[in-house]
Amino acid sequence: MFKNPGKSLKTYGKIVFIIFVIAAIAGGISMFAAAGNMGRYSSGAAFGMVIGGIVVIAVGIFLAYLLSIFVIAFGELVENSTIIRTLMENGATMPRVQQGEIKNQPVQQAEFKPYTPPAKTVNLNKNSDTALICPYCGKDNKLDASFCRNCGKKLG
Repeated sequence: MFKNPGKSLKTYGKIVFIIFVIAAIAGGISMFAAAGNMGRYSSGAAFGMVIGGIVVIAVGIFLAYLLSIFVIAFGELVENSTIIRTLMENGATMPRVQQGEIKNQPVQQAEFKPYTPPAKTVNLNKNSDTALICPYCGKDNKLDASFCRNCGKKLG
């Protein structure tokens, strides 16, 4: 439907903010105008309408801001999810996090095909079954295992 739905949502969030701010200001101004007409009959009611107009403008702008933040944040989430899905479909792997820091390195197109070394088969002793040794962490796994029980990487 959309080529880039995340970008569309972020644009929509900005438009919603502008429309809601205009509506809040228009509502406040209409209350100010009503206060001017009421001033002839009751100054207390006119003062209440002025305060109400100020509150309508302030709360309207605040709610417009909150709504636009949620729509823009959701658009950012959709956009990033689309990017991650595209990278994963092309064979990219996620960066490794070590000691709380993400090691950011430029990724080139040639690096999108991850290397998976073959798992080694080792006979641990004469009475045990043959085990697969994980090529990533070196831990032994059951012979029929598809993923390492220690690091979770795919075995051979």
